[in-house]
Amino acid sequence: MTTLELEKIYLTAGKNEILRDVNLSIGNGDFFVLLGPSGCGKTSTLRVISGLMKQVSGKVIMDGEDISEYPPSKRNISMVFQDYALYPHMTVFENIAFPLRIAHKEMQYIRDKVKEVTSFLAIEHIVGKKPHEISGGERQRVAIARALVKNPKLMLMDEPLSNLDAKLRDSVRFELKRIHRETGVTTVYVTHDQLEAMTLGTQIAIFRTGKIEQVGKPMDIFRHPINTFVASFVGNPSMNILESDEARDVLEAKDAHYVGIRPRSIFVRKPRDASNVVAVELRVIMKNLLGNEILVQSTIGGEFVYFYVHVNDSGLVEEGETTTVYVDRRRIYLFDKDGNQQGRVLNEEPEEEIDA
Repeated sequence: MTTLELEKIYLTAGKNEILRDVNLSIGNGDFFVLLGPSGCGKTSTLRVISGLMKQVSGKVIMDGEDISEYPPSKRNISMVFQDYALYPHMTVFENIAFPLRIAHKEMQYIRDKVKEVTSFLAIEHIVGKKPHEISGGERQRVAIARALVKNPKLMLMDEPLSNLDAKLRDSVRFELKRIHRETGVTTVYVTHDQLEAMTLGTQIAIFRTGKIEQVGKPMDIFRHPINTFVASFVGNPSMNILESDEARDVLEAKDAHYVGIRPRSIFVRKPRDASNVVAVELRVIMKNLLGNEILVQSTIGGEFVYFYVHVNDSGLVEEGETTTVYVDRRRIYLFDKDGNQQGRVLNEEPEEEIDA
C-alpha cells in the first residue's frame, strides 16, 4: 500500500519560481497524471518526489513518513525517463538487472526477477541485445522492466511515450494501462498530452506556471473545468472560448465575460427535444475531413468556432456559407472576466454527456 502527499512544495532556480505551493494527495494504486504545457513544473514535481531535486520548502510524505531528506536510493521509487536512459554498452538483461546489482542481490535472484518482468512485458526474446539493436517500443518496455524489477513502492514516468510515433503510442497506452492494472503500483505520470491523461489517469492535476489549477477525475475535470485555462487545455480540439457581444447575445450569456462550448456540443441537426436548445448562425470557413467526421472551422462575431459533423452531413456545411447549428443551454459554460467558471446558461447536468 503506497500513498503520497506533497505539502506546500516550493522550488526555485536562481530567481525563478519553478513550483509554488504545490499540494497533492495521491492514493494507493492511483495512476495519477500531472498534465500541463511545457515548462509548467510537471517534471520538476516528479524530480522532487524522486529526490533528484531538493525543494526549498515543503514536505514529501510517503505512506505517512516524511521522506523529504532521504536520498533517491532510500526512497524505493523507480523512474522511467523521457529518453529511457538505457546504458548503450549494456545488454537488455544487464540494463534491467542494474538496479538489483546495485542493491547487491544474489545472481540467482537477479536472473529470476529479470525473467519475471521480461515475461510479463513480452521482451524475453531481446534480453541479449543492446539498446541500439531494438525498436523504440522495445526500448520503452525495457525501461519499464528496469523500473519494475525492484518492486518499487512508487513508479514515476516522465513523458515515456513522447519519442514514439502516433500509431505506437496508441498501442503502448493500452499496454501501460494493463501494466498498472495487473501490478497495482501507485504511479505518477507526466505528460502534456491531454489524450494520454484522459485515457490513463485515475486522477489528473492540471499545472500552469508552477501552480496546480485543478485536481480531479478525468471526466470531472472535462465536464466541470474550474476556469478557461483548464477548459481550453483539456479536450481536443479545445473548448471554444468566446467573448464577442454577438456570441454572448445569441448564446444567452450577456452577464458572462467569456462563453465556452465544446466542439462536440454543437450540432447541425435540431434535436427532437429542443426545449433546452438555442439556435446559432455561424459562417463556415473551412472543412477538414477526418475519416467519418469533418472538423468545421467557422466564425461568429469575428471569433473562430470549431465543431464536428458526420461525413454524411457534409452538405449541411458549405465553405463560405452561413449555417444554423444547435447548442444545448446545459452545455454552454459561463466564465467571469478573470476566467473563473460561473456555471452554465442552464444549470442542469445533461442526461448524457457526449462531448469529447
